[in-house]
Amino acid sequence: GGPICAQSYVQINTRSTKKLEEKIHVLEHRLYPNVINLFGQGKLKLSKGKALLDNTEIKVKSPE
Repeated sequence: GGPICAQSYVQINTRSTKKLEEKIHVLEHRLYPNVINLFGQGKLKLSKGKALLDNTEIKVKSPE
């Protein structure tokens, strides 16, 4: 739980939950190291339940 620190998207073009899970895991494995790196550099911070990148609140984008 907690605020969203990074976000991506995946095009759903299958009815297989297994294949969709695999696509999502690929994205997660790209995002996690980047988020951890930003946190380690002090660029990403958590404050009052919000994620801040370079002291600016990260806004969640709705899918189009």
